[in-house]
Amino acid sequence: MSYPNDSGIISDLTDGVDYIEAANVNTVKDELQNVKILLGTPGAAQSHLASLLDMIADNYTGWRVYKKDDDEIYVSVGAGIISNAAGSVRKLRKSTSVTTLSASNLDTGSFADDTYYYIYTVADAVGTVPVFIISASASSPTGYTHYRKIGWFYNESAAALDITSAQLGNIKDIGENPNSVSKTGTDDITTTSGSYVDMTDMTIKFVSNGRPVRITFNAPIYFNALSSNQIYINLEIDSTSKISRTYEFAVDNSEEFGKMSALIDWLESLSAGEHTIKIQWKVDAGVTAAQQGSTDGARVLIVEEA
Repeated sequence: MSYPNDSGIISDLTDGVDYIEAANVNTVKDELQNVKILLGTPGAAQSHLASLLDMIADNYTGWRVYKKDDDEIYVSVGAGIISNAAGSVRKLRKSTSVTTLSASNLDTGSFADDTYYYIYTVADAVGTVPVFIISASASSPTGYTHYRKIGWFYNESAAALDITSAQLGNIKDIGENPNSVSKTGTDDITTTSGSYVDMTDMTIKFVSNGRPVRITFNAPIYFNALSSNQIYINLEIDSTSKISRTYEFAVDNSEEFGKMSALIDWLESLSAGEHTIKIQWKVDAGVTAAQQGSTDGARVLIVEEA
């Protein structure tokens, strides 16, 4: 039979005459892949019906990726439906223990510096437990037919898996696994630049799934001047300025030099894909601005997808 257009002839079974049996009922010859059950109003066109298998496939309970060490990634316990590219074959897989991924899980070649990589769960082999693969491809891992993209990370070294800055997250298609990255700067930094320059440690590499993304930045800023001066903080996404904040201090010789908390809170629906998000700063001529991360408090940049 060819679903859904062809019909088959099903013969009646006679009690006591016809038997359905297997050599060993506990041994599965092959896993079920193609059965469809449609839900909807009786008599409605097929295009108005929903496949039960599709509904199950789109509501899975895992898997979540997160950092273990600078060179290893954890994949949590989880379960889900894994399909081929056409979506015509669906396979159920379940893991019952946390899996550790390392450089040996790369599908082909070797790791490159400053490059995005993606984590897939694959189900080519017969069984119940998934296999997890790392690939530089955002669409499909090399050498596999049945796969589901579950996570991503930004690699920081050549010829090695390196997630020292913990720039990694989860694919938010239907599941509720978090997709967020944060950066914290704890050293003392200064700028005297009259044009925007990147603030140290305040650049995040991020993969969006096309959902709303909230970006927050917070840092105590210090001035060394004795007159009215201004510092400018800018949020840049993919080389485009999104919002800037101006902070002004009026101090004199009888007061401590200016200190203020710089804040940015931004919400945007980023297109699905790879993005570079950074905080920049500049000052008026002749002024030195400092962000004393080790003494006044750390600077923090957070990117989180809804």
